[in-house]
Amino acid sequence: MSETKDFQMDYNWEIGESLGPITFDMTPEDVEKLLGKPNEIREELEEETEYGVFKTIEWEYEALGITVAFEYVDDDYQWLTVFSDSLLLDGEEMFEFLKDDLLHKLEEVYNEFEIDFYFDTETNEENIEMCIFYDLGLTLWFEGTELVSACVSFSEDDNFEEEEEEGSIHLN
Repeated sequence: MSETKDFQMDYNWEIGESLGPITFDMTPEDVEKLLGKPNEIREELEEETEYGVFKTIEWEYEALGITVAFEYVDDDYQWLTVFSDSLLLDGEEMFEFLKDDLLHKLEEVYNEFEIDFYFDTETNEENIEMCIFYDLGLTLWFEGTELVSACVSFSEDDNFEEEEEEGSIHLN
C-alpha cells in the first residue's frame, strides 16, 4: 500500500451515491488510489447468515475523521460503508443538530425510519440509540441528544437485491 495522502476531504453526502469523492461502488483498490494507505486496518466481525459468511474490513483514516468499511460475503467483495465525524447534507453539518431537530429535518423528506438500541458491550448499557434510515443508506448513533457517530452507504432499497437463488446477493 502507498503512504497516506495529504488529502482535503469533502464531507458532502449525496444520498445513495457518495460521501464527497468516495463513491459507494468503489473497491478497496479505488479507495487506496484516492486516499492512500489507512492509519489502521481492522478485520471486524465475521457472521454466518443465510446468504453466506459476512465479513467487514475497516480502514481508518484518522486525519480525515473517516473509517471506510469494506463488506464481504463468502470472501467476495460486495460494497463499502463510510463512518464519518462530519456529514454535510444540503450544506448543513448534521453533527451540529440536536437529535430531535435532526430527526425532524430527515422526517420532513423521508418519513420512514426504524429506531434500534445499540448496546455498549463494555458496560452492557443501552445508552446509545441507533437510528437506521434504510431508504437513505444512513445510520445515526445518539448519546442523549448529541449525534456521536454517523455511517453512510448505498440506499438498501435501490441497490440491494436478492435473487431467487438461495444465498445470492447482488449490488446493482
